[in-house]
Amino acid sequence: MDTARAIAVIASTSASNVDRVNAECALAAVRASPASVDVFLTHLTHAREVAEQHACAVMLSSVIAAHWGELDGDKRRWARSGILAALERASDRGTSRALANCIDVVAQLSVVSETWDDLLPVLERAYGSVNATHREAALEVYGALTTSLGERMVAHHEALLQMFVRALDDADVRVRLAAVDAIGKLAQSWCLQNAIGPTLTICAATLVRGANVALDVGDEKMLSALLNAMSALCGVRDEVYGPENTALIDILEVALRL
Repeated sequence: MDTARAIAVIASTSASNVDRVNAECALAAVRASPASVDVFLTHLTHAREVAEQHACAVMLSSVIAAHWGELDGDKRRWARSGILAALERASDRGTSRALANCIDVVAQLSVVSETWDDLLPVLERAYGSVNATHREAALEVYGALTTSLGERMVAHHEALLQMFVRALDDADVRVRLAAVDAIGKLAQSWCLQNAIGPTLTICAATLVRGANVALDVGDEKMLSALLNAMSALCGVRDEVYGPENTALIDILEVALRL
């Protein structure tokens, strides 16, 4: 079975078990080679079916993790460029989230010896998109990068936290959840910028307001995410609580409502 057919079978919901087994065998052989990065990225670029795009994006993360060190500089640059272009084209949530993970994998593997100058401008465009799926993916990548890139993201911490707080008012609930998750990841970063105390306080107050709203409307999923982010934020520094520990009092009031 050729690679294109195998990807189509894996992406299909109606393929037979025999075809799936054959497709898995064919793709396992492809994944064993560094050339698989080129294969899956090329198919992702040209695939018309959303399910195939998603399948390629998922497989792309795994083969990049396995073979990045075997690629030369030109192949790495081509892969980084292709992944960002795919993110900007992606129309469905599954593919966008898989590409967000792929970007994080590449960033982690590139952090020591390479730069990715196009990354932040693409994420800025994605976050400013009218497409909620792109905004969600951008926030997921930003949150992941605060952890995986460590000190390289310190200069962006304050601007990112301000962005995450603004995103808590996004019209799309999935974007709001991504923003809450990103706040939690940033708060847990071992190298959190010391100069962003006031922004932390604003963030804590915003999370508290969100938790009260979630309690009022019975949104358990959002409430859980907000409480996790609040917990991470409260472990950062005392400045989180603001003048006279105002935010701490608000947080305790939320706790009493649970």
